[in-house]
Amino acid sequence: MRTLLILIQCAGLAFLDTVRGRKLAVNVLTTEFQTSRGTGSYLPDAAISFQDAGVKIGSTDRNIAAIASGSDIPLGILLHDLVSSGDVAAVSKHVAIFGLYPESLPFVASGAIAADAEVVPDPSNPGQFMQLPDGNLGSTKVAGTYYPVGRNRFAIAAAQDPTQPNDRGSLIHKTPAAKVIASVTLGSATTANATDLASSEALANACKADLALIKTALGL
Repeated sequence: MRTLLILIQCAGLAFLDTVRGRKLAVNVLTTEFQTSRGTGSYLPDAAISFQDAGVKIGSTDRNIAAIASGSDIPLGILLHDLVSSGDVAAVSKHVAIFGLYPESLPFVASGAIAADAEVVPDPSNPGQFMQLPDGNLGSTKVAGTYYPVGRNRFAIAAAQDPTQPNDRGSLIHKTPAAKVIASVTLGSATTANATDLASSEALANACKADLALIKTALGL
């Protein structure tokens, strides 16, 4: 009798597991939108003539378009794919999402980018990327708001050819967040330098006074 009860209990647990599994499967199938290994499917709003373009959310949250201005928030890379005229609003495209995709991502550089430099969209070349102009790693500082998408793995000597899929940079990507590069005028820089000098002099005088007190206490 005890053995029979155990068998019935096991059968009941197996049935519940099956029901839970089917429920989970139904939830996955009916969920409105999920990512798979850091990718998402979107309908393109317009043609994109080269592979591995940087894209943003388009006309709706289920559409994409090439990044085309400095205010565009990057979504990801149209990985190993492009958008023909016949694909527009008709064929879903897979996008590798920044910060979610589990591997480094290819991208098209519009100019030279130093190794380990931060990478941002280039508003002058839709879908392409450039080095963050923050004055570091050989870049010229340009004030503005930018959306870094990660760091460049290997140095890029010159602009890459978007039509050549093998001519790509390699991006250690991250979730984009706005970064402001502030401008500094000569006047404000001079004022800042004078303030820093006065602060340093005051600190040095305070240290000298403390040293004199220590010497007195030690009888030196």
